[in-house]
Amino acid sequence: MTKSRGVRGAAGGCAVASLVYLLARGLLMLLVSALMVIPVAIAQLGARSFRSTMGIAMALGVIICTCGLSLTYFVDLSPGATIVVGAIGLYAIGFTIRAIVDRIRRVRRLRAARGHNQHPEREHLAHADAS
Repeated sequence: MTKSRGVRGAAGGCAVASLVYLLARGLLMLLVSALMVIPVAIAQLGARSFRSTMGIAMALGVIICTCGLSLTYFVDLSPGATIVVGAIGLYAIGFTIRAIVDRIRRVRRLRAARGHNQHPEREHLAHADAS
């Protein structure tokens, strides 16, 4: 048979239940804020204006949520966490692509600047100024 734990056992159980409830609410708030912030962060990687950022972010939000919910329909996963993890993965991919594109552009600009400074006419003018 089971023994009654008395008032202390009940109070401890209520404290644990309250803590679990508060932690779950906090986690829910983090998931909701992530769903609002991450699509905008992804959109800012490639958008050129505020209007295009908002349009891209809305479309990405719909696509990310639809894909996440579709995945959780077939695989036994938590929908909120799956959507947020997918969004973070998409951000990582977008950030990597943006870094590669920026690096390529920077190298091209430096090569063009070096080529412009090494132009034969510029060397002729530099020697004339030195004399």
